[in-house]
Amino acid sequence: MSVKICHIITGLGSGGAEKTLFKLVSKMDSKYENTIISLSDFGFYGDKLTKQGIRVYALNISKNNLISKFVKLISIIKKEDPKIIQTWMYHADFIGIFIKLLMPKRKLIWNIRHSTLIKGVDKSTTILIARICGLLSNIPNAIICGSKAAAKSHLKIGYSPKKIKVIQNGFELDNHLSQTTKEQLKEKYGVNGQFIFGHVGRFHPIKNQEVLIRAFGEFQKSNDTSLVLVGNGLEESNEKIKSLLEELKIRNVYLLGHQSNIPEIMRILDVFILPSKSEGFANVLGEAMTMEVPCIATNVGDNKEIIGRTGIVIPTFENIIPDLVSAMLTLYNLSSAERKELGFKAHNRIKENYSTEKIINEYQILYAKEGN
Repeated sequence: MSVKICHIITGLGSGGAEKTLFKLVSKMDSKYENTIISLSDFGFYGDKLTKQGIRVYALNISKNNLISKFVKLISIIKKEDPKIIQTWMYHADFIGIFIKLLMPKRKLIWNIRHSTLIKGVDKSTTILIARICGLLSNIPNAIICGSKAAAKSHLKIGYSPKKIKVIQNGFELDNHLSQTTKEQLKEKYGVNGQFIFGHVGRFHPIKNQEVLIRAFGEFQKSNDTSLVLVGNGLEESNEKIKSLLEELKIRNVYLLGHQSNIPEIMRILDVFILPSKSEGFANVLGEAMTMEVPCIATNVGDNKEIIGRTGIVIPTFENIIPDLVSAMLTLYNLSSAERKELGFKAHNRIKENYSTEKIINEYQILYAKEGN
């Protein structure tokens, strides 16, 4: 007998939570029947999920239609009749409270993807909703945290310790197997340079991309290297970045915007950099390491645990330009063979600890427990 699960998520864009949901429902055991409800639109993953045979609803909720769309949400849940309701991210978790109160027999599982909430960086409404959820965290049957750092920080703001379970992200291990050469990929994406640093992430203050660009500018004064920036908002049309590059006279920076094939991007890079002010479990680190790329990252979220001894972790995200330049120089000065060995160790670390199969199994164990 199948176990029906209804996943409710804030949106289906190209972020880490959405990618985790996509991989999860695409590879789960056939005894689990998944339905997905996006509170916004179909986004990046909507069509991909539909092609997998998974039912996807997009509510396009706004302030003007909140009540009518909530009624529609309840109607969809009644129609699908799931045993488990899995919500993803704070706004969906918050809505899950009302669903649970209206339908107490259905099991509610929250999924927290955020690590530390930062005033001035995170929206005030997001922080407020997260804290309200903390006060009401005895309502869900279980709370999944996507990182150990997320579990720790949410316990501090009142989330129930009895409900929290950490399930980190998983990665495909065969993406590094390709017949396409690095030079062919550089030509495909229009990237030049003998040594290439790279970063993937949406353009946002929390990702600290301005600091990365300034550090690269310092490094480039004495080293001929290139920098590839990938993610929503990291396009040639970004006037803020273009002005900064012109002001600092930085050359060889490639703004590629959103790209769907991240493993290909990672294969171009010699070193991956993640200078974030906050992370939960950073998917992009795992993706880089899976592709045998050594990483530099700030000590936020689970970054230190993910990287282990296969890269460089900078102790803080504040005033990090000197430390970032130093880390870049350390990996730049390694021989090609030494960097390759570091990348090989990074891949094996992901294989041993964060394979997709291992993570999906942890979700399925929880769903089996709650579905009984």
